[in-house]
Amino acid sequence: MTVDGRGAATVEDAAVARAVSARLEEIVDAMLDLLGESVEAEPLTHPGARRRTRRTGWQFLQRQIDELAEGMQLPVSCPPEVAEAARGAVATDISCATVAHCYRTAHAALWDAWLEAVTDDGRRSAGCHALLERGARFMFAYTDRCIYFLELEHERERRRVRRSDARRQAVAVVGLITGATAGTPDLDYALDRHHLGVVVDDPEELDPLAPLADALGAELLEVQAEKPDRRWAWLGRARPFAAQDMGAVRRTVPPPGARLAIGAPARGRGGFRTSHFQAVIAHRVAARGRDATVTVYEDVAIEGLALADPSTAHAFLDRELRGLDGSDERTETLRETLGAYFASAQNAASTAARIGVSERTIANRLRAIEERLGCSIVARRAELETALRLRPLIATEGPEPPEAPALPAAPAGSAR
Repeated sequence: MTVDGRGAATVEDAAVARAVSARLEEIVDAMLDLLGESVEAEPLTHPGARRRTRRTGWQFLQRQIDELAEGMQLPVSCPPEVAEAARGAVATDISCATVAHCYRTAHAALWDAWLEAVTDDGRRSAGCHALLERGARFMFAYTDRCIYFLELEHERERRRVRRSDARRQAVAVVGLITGATAGTPDLDYALDRHHLGVVVDDPEELDPLAPLADALGAELLEVQAEKPDRRWAWLGRARPFAAQDMGAVRRTVPPPGARLAIGAPARGRGGFRTSHFQAVIAHRVAARGRDATVTVYEDVAIEGLALADPSTAHAFLDRELRGLDGSDERTETLRETLGAYFASAQNAASTAARIGVSERTIANRLRAIEERLGCSIVARRAELETALRLRPLIATEGPEPPEAPALPAAPAGSAR
């Protein structure tokens, strides 16, 4: 005997099914009583949910009883009432496991009713065993099949809702940072607070910002950027981000492969935009080959300004580092010495200790640098120090243009 084709049910099966159907109200009540004894079913049985649970159980049982009477055919696609239950569960934040528990409880109540209907009628005593076997086999198979479709539909609905939320957030963010949205944007994130804009490269989708948000006591907003492994994000909180907070940001160690570019702290709606654009600039600098996994705008603001106009930056380097722009070993040593000299506040003794040579060697190298440049180091300190910072970046390929967040495809049937 099978339970997946028409004609499997007998006349006796249909008769028992009709007797059970007459008790459907009683069976649903029994299901609710059983659910009331289960802790995991609490989301289904509190006063606000009880009517919806009754409807879910009734629909599940009614179709199953009809199939018991008409042919014991299992569903080949998701029954409408199962899809409705899955969508309702997602909308009310009820887990798939909880709805599946409801179905299994309904199954138990139905089996009790089937057992009573078979055994209470003496005329069926001869075929009692066969009736019980056919009913049990079908009910288990039917419940399992419906739970299978329930799980598929629940996950499909969860993904649809996530896509819908992601699209709504992305549209709101684009409108906000471009100035297209004049009113209050539809964001699950408060704008009247202090913000840190972030550009996240996260090829492994390891969510590197969640630990940082927890450490800073900040709310996190993320939207997908144009590239699948890149996101735009904001960390926001009511109190300002202090120096120690930014120190914690710089000490952050993202998961392998992930990189963060972070804007300066800024407040309010304007700060939301400003910190974001600073994070984009920091990301451009990082994309030039910077080794750091965390790049803070305040540390690379000069480089960011220069990269906005690469041709002008090239001309600036050619002018300021004339005589120090070669790739030979001697020229590279002089550039290293000049950088160490600036980093040591132009103190020759500190410079010597920093790079491990004598003060006399430092003095000789500084004279050689001035001879090559044709000017005093002190007179051009700001320009020379900036040029040394820019040289490793300008020598590489140009930065990618900033991208807009990708707008996830609108769910079927939704407005675009």
